[in-house]
Amino acid sequence: MRKKWRFAPIPVERALSKVDTSAECWTWTAARNVKGYGVFKADDRMHLAHRWLYEALIGPIPEGLDLDHLCRNRACVRPTHLEPVTHAENLLRGETVNARNAAKTHCKRGHEFTPINTGFRGGSRYCRTCSRDMRLARKAAAN
Repeated sequence: MRKKWRFAPIPVERALSKVDTSAECWTWTAARNVKGYGVFKADDRMHLAHRWLYEALIGPIPEGLDLDHLCRNRACVRPTHLEPVTHAENLLRGETVNARNAAKTHCKRGHEFTPINTGFRGGSRYCRTCSRDMRLARKAAAN
């Protein structure tokens, strides 16, 4: 039995009519979700506009990859501004706490994160110099 469409599949021309192409970024002018991404309803479900247009104009997004907005504009749907990357890479490229911490080259006390001075515990890095100084201070306070 053939499925009845409550909403007809959205044609590319209809989707592009909701895009402002007058600037470098193609800005989605219709509805957006709370995070600022363009959205529309088709096939009886919600779609992210940038993902839908990327697949319509470029091809399928490889399994397990996210689309990274190279322009950092979440409302942008221009396929050349989107790059398939791993979720971890997408987070590190973005404006997240993870990205800010990964970009740090020195600890909060000014010691450089070098391979020798950087330790890892529980998935986080730490400054070995500060760790040694705290250990010595605790030992001195105990005596």
